[in-house]
Amino acid sequence: MFGEGGQTNGASSSKVAVLCRIRSAGTEHIAHAGTARNTKVAVIAEDESSGRCTCLDPLGYQDDVQFSFDAVLGPDSSQSHLFNCYIVPHLPAVRKGFHVTVFAYGATGSGKTHTIMGPEGDPGVIQRSIQWLLEQETGVQATSDSGKTLAISMSFLEVYSAGKVTKIVDLMRGGASDLCLREGADRVVQVAGLSQTKIESCNSFLKAFKKGQA
Repeated sequence: MFGEGGQTNGASSSKVAVLCRIRSAGTEHIAHAGTARNTKVAVIAEDESSGRCTCLDPLGYQDDVQFSFDAVLGPDSSQSHLFNCYIVPHLPAVRKGFHVTVFAYGATGSGKTHTIMGPEGDPGVIQRSIQWLLEQETGVQATSDSGKTLAISMSFLEVYSAGKVTKIVDLMRGGASDLCLREGADRVVQVAGLSQTKIESCNSFLKAFKKGQA
C-alpha cells in the first residue's frame, strides 16, 4: 500500500506498507502433500502483530525460511478485519486530496481477486473503500474539512502485454485499447483519454464496476 505516510496499525511510518495475507490451503493442495519428493507444499506459521511468517517444508527437504512484513494476516482473517485495520487509516488522506494506492500481488490462485474484489456478500477492498467514502460524505458531494467540494468518480482499466506491445485497455468503454500515458504540465503522469464515471451511490458504483468486469 502506498499512502500519505500515516502509521498503519503496527506498520512502520513509511509511506509504503507491505502486508502478507495467507490463503487457507484448499483440498487440492492438501491432496498432493507428500506424494512426491519435488512436491513443494508450505505450511505457514504467522504472527500478525510482529509481521513475521515462517515457511515450513513438511517433507523436510528444505530449511525453514522466515519473512518479515509490516503485518501478516492468517488464513482465518476476514475481509472486514483487513479493511478496518489496514485500509481505513489511509482513507482520510483521500478526502484531503492525497493519492492512496492499494494493490495485490501474488501467484495465480493466491487470493488477489478475493482480497481486492471479494465474493458476493463479502466485498473486498474496492467496494468497501467506496462505501466508506460515500458514508463519510453523506452522498457524493459535500463540504470537506478544507471547505472544498468533493466528488467521486471512477475509471477502470487493464494493462497487459501482447507480445512486445503493452496495451492499456479502458474497461468502461468496451475494451478500447488505443490509450497511452501522457505527462501533463504539472508533471503528473495520466492515461490520456481514460473515461470517468460519476459515482453517486453504492448501487451506481456496483453497476459501473460490473460493466467493467463484463
